[in-house]
This record gives sequence, C-alpha cells and structure tokens, in this order.
Amino acid sequence: MAAVGAGPDLGDVAEPHEPLGYLLHAARPAVHLVDQRLARAGGAVRAALRWQDGTGGSALIHESVCAAAGVSLDDLVARIHAHPSERSFLTGFAPMLAALAETDPVAMRIAVQAAEHLAALAAAVRRGLGELPVAGTGGVFGSPVIWDRFVSLTGAVRPQASPAVGAALLAAGLT
Repeated sequence: MAAVGAGPDLGDVAEPHEPLGYLLHAARPAVHLVDQRLARAGGAVRAALRWQDGTGGSALIHESVCAAAGVSLDDLVARIHAHPSERSFLTGFAPMLAALAETDPVAMRIAVQAAEHLAALAAAVRRGLGELPVAGTGGVFGSPVIWDRFVSLTGAVRPQASPAVGAALLAAGLT
C-alpha cells in the first residue's frame, strides 16, 4: 500500500489551509456570496483520496465520486492534473456531496466547513464595509446543511431578486 500526495489542485499544499473556490462580491446594500462549488467538489475528491489511502475520508464518498466520475479515483486525479484549466467538471460533485451530508458524517463536516468559510468571508466584508445585510446566492446555498449553518452564523436571507437584476438596479442607481 502506498500513500501519495494528489497535488496542490486537490488540497495537497505546503500551507496549513485548503484552497477554496469561492468568489466574493460585495455590493451595497447587501453582501452577496457567490460560490463556484469547486471547494466542496474538491473536498469530496480529497475525502475519497483519504479513504483510499487509509487516512480518513469516507467509503460512501469514495464510491459516489468514482461512480459520478465514471472512472477510478486514480484516473480522476490524472484527469485533474492533465487538464487543470478544465476543472469545471469537478463542480458536478458538489450536489452529490451536499446530498451525502444528510447521512455521511464526513460529507456533513465538509459541508459545515464550507458554510463556516462563507460566513467568515461575509464577516470580513462586513468589517470592511459596515454592517450590511447578507444574502446568499449560488448553488452552494441549495444545500440545507450549508444554508442553515450559514444563516445561523450571519443572519443571511434569500435574495429578493437574481444577482443579474441586482447588478442592473445598482448600475441604474436604483438602490
């Protein structure tokens, strides 16, 4: 048995933090956090890798990632490294991970960490811009686990309109 690093694209970095794929957009009168889903998707692959190496993770996540990818985990890692600019296919794992969070404790931990990271980003924006209302937008907030934790930490609400409508209103000076 061998345990090998999967490279920096999958969180195998020298720094003690994990790279996260969130885009933060702050606009008055609210803070909007828009996700790229890469963080949760990468978290699912990292959890599958940890299970395969025997260092943690989850068998259920491992099986689900391999089934969703249609290839072995080793082949998936090779694909990620061979085409680093085409990692958008990883975002397809995010809804799977969110669904697994309802029953799998490792998936639950990843989802809760994602919510806590987003809440920390919202807090950072609020420190810089003042006490703004927070609205969560994007696919990441379709997960009840992530949404509920994020709301408990930030008091966030669902937006009253799409980000595109909000941007148009801002551009027109109507807010």
